[in-house]
Amino acid sequence: MSRQICTAVDRKEETRLAARLQQARRAYADLLLSLPEPWRTRVLLDDPDGPKLGHKWPLRRLEVAHRRVRECLEWPDCPPVLQEAALHKRQIDKAREAIIVQNLFLVIHLAGSFPPRGRPSPDLVQEGSIGLMMAVERFDWQLGYRFSTYAVWWIRQSMYRALADTRLIRLPSRIEKGMATLSRAVVELSHSLGRAPTKKELSAETGLPLKKVTELLNVPRDADPLESFDAEDDRSGFLRWLSDSPLRAIMERDLRAKVMKGLNALPHREQTIVRLHFGIGVDRTHTLQEIGSFLGLCRERVRQIERDAVRAIYETIFPT
Repeated sequence: MSRQICTAVDRKEETRLAARLQQARRAYADLLLSLPEPWRTRVLLDDPDGPKLGHKWPLRRLEVAHRRVRECLEWPDCPPVLQEAALHKRQIDKAREAIIVQNLFLVIHLAGSFPPRGRPSPDLVQEGSIGLMMAVERFDWQLGYRFSTYAVWWIRQSMYRALADTRLIRLPSRIEKGMATLSRAVVELSHSLGRAPTKKELSAETGLPLKKVTELLNVPRDADPLESFDAEDDRSGFLRWLSDSPLRAIMERDLRAKVMKGLNALPHREQTIVRLHFGIGVDRTHTLQEIGSFLGLCRERVRQIERDAVRAIYETIFPT
């Protein structure tokens, strides 16, 4: 199936489009290098050495330069050569789009070969399309191999990274790739053997060392939550246990003692403001305006004193 999809695009057409894209990129870069001053400086302000790379000039940086070309085209005294730049840019976009469209079936096929692990297939197709665009930018048809062969690596790499981003604890891409390879081997061997494969059988099937297979099998698949929010789950989670345990009361008592120790270390005015505002040792909490009227201070000054006092208490409890 993979070979059928990879050969669906005619190789001569594939090479012709890649050559056209490369020629258009080189012509665009050479044209910008030939611009007279000060137009060259205006267009290449952010990337003066970019066109020197020729057809290897990254398309992202080329797009930035072309935005400046479009701005210069609105000037009444712009050189006519900039009109040719716009023509070359249209040729770049047309060839690039043709290569991408012709190889979208390859992206869909590769997305379907991935086991479902937190990412639906449409998302994988989207991520794979990003890898396909990267392959289009970096492909050199003169090296003699097919574009589809070259693009497979970029597409898969983009999908592996997307799958890695769905985990709460992100794993390196090499680990994700190894886990995917191992998962496919487990499925294939389970069907052929009629039982779960052993580690030695997985090692022989994947070509991975036995130690590496053991390491990949021991990688946790998902993170366990501290608390279950399922209404039908009557098991007591960690947070539920903590709220009902004596440990919570001990922690609260210890924190209260540290707060009071930090509060008593403050000067009298700072103590008074904190106690009145938070209702510590008094019948109710007081507003900053009420405290200011009581102490003969403005509301903003009371706020500043309270901010510094709270910071001093925090530093007493959690010294750096």
